[in-house]
Amino acid sequence: MTTEGTVARRSSRSPRLATKLLALAIALACAGALAEAMVRVAHPGFPGFRLPQVEHRPIPGIGFEMVPNQQAYTWASPARINSLGFRGAEPRNPPGRPLVLCVGDSMTFGNGVEESDTFTFQLQQLMQRQWPETRPETRNMGVQRYFTYQELELIKRYALRLKPDIVTLSVYVNDLGLRPSGDYVKEYEDEREKAATAFHNAFPTLYLLIKNSATIETMKNIYLGSSGRRTIGQRALDGEITANDEPKWRTVEEDLTTFRQLADMYGFKPYVVFVPSRRQVRTDMPNSAYPRRFVEHARTQRLTTIAPIDAFKRELAAGHDPYLPWDDHMSAVGHRLVAEAIMEQVRQTRHDTDAAVAPAGRQVAQQQVQQ
Repeated sequence: MTTEGTVARRSSRSPRLATKLLALAIALACAGALAEAMVRVAHPGFPGFRLPQVEHRPIPGIGFEMVPNQQAYTWASPARINSLGFRGAEPRNPPGRPLVLCVGDSMTFGNGVEESDTFTFQLQQLMQRQWPETRPETRNMGVQRYFTYQELELIKRYALRLKPDIVTLSVYVNDLGLRPSGDYVKEYEDEREKAATAFHNAFPTLYLLIKNSATIETMKNIYLGSSGRRTIGQRALDGEITANDEPKWRTVEEDLTTFRQLADMYGFKPYVVFVPSRRQVRTDMPNSAYPRRFVEHARTQRLTTIAPIDAFKRELAAGHDPYLPWDDHMSAVGHRLVAEAIMEQVRQTRHDTDAAVAPAGRQVAQQQVQQ
């Protein structure tokens, strides 16, 4: 009888425990939903996340590239990758049309924005309205997470094939990196890609739930901001260059010298675009070494430099944020400002650009390369 009573009591407790656990789960879900709503109201514009995100693959000589011919997303914005492995429509490169290659990292690629919002696309619209008779074309050759040395490899691989008239090389404060000395395809990309994709391949629903939570993203940013660790980019903005930082600064300066050499070799007009940091736009930073030091070096190499920080500041003061609400990548506004700054330089050097399109200088340079 005692045994039967014990079983009965346990049986009666089981439904009560299940009810309590269910009530707890409901309460936690409601609290999470309320927190999510409050965060989104306080800080609107959370971009959201969709799968598949743009996939990469290892490649010798560069480290990695985007997988060609994929339909994917950058956060929640569609991103089509063409047969060359770059964002945008299938390249045509019709004869007789001036061509601009826009080379860079995720800033050029357009993380978090539509293809039509990228400065590459907006620049093409501006140029075609200005010169409808020649209808210049642009190519978005931005690849997420690239350093400047990888972008130079792209130019080497595609300049002779695509025969550009202008190449814009975008530089950002996080481009201060050294080329790996070993087999960095395997060391730096293969394992990282496996680790990055393993979780969302195994648990896609949970992965999307986490990535689409503004609350979790806020907690992550608070944690990173309170870590106290200053990156090389943060030190650069504060005007601080340590002995450990100096080799990385020299490497980027050497890359800019190489860019000049490639321009002479392939006969294109080289523009260097220095994308400003959000911190520089929101706060006056008169001691910042970025982009001042790079601009000074670029000019010694006869490179056209574009640093639209003043335009960014004016637009922000007018209530138009050049950056995404939840990230430091450029918004459609920021991309427009970059496109307009490049366009202004193209107008100023139109004579040189038109001369390049016809071709004496460029054809001679290409013939020398082929020989």
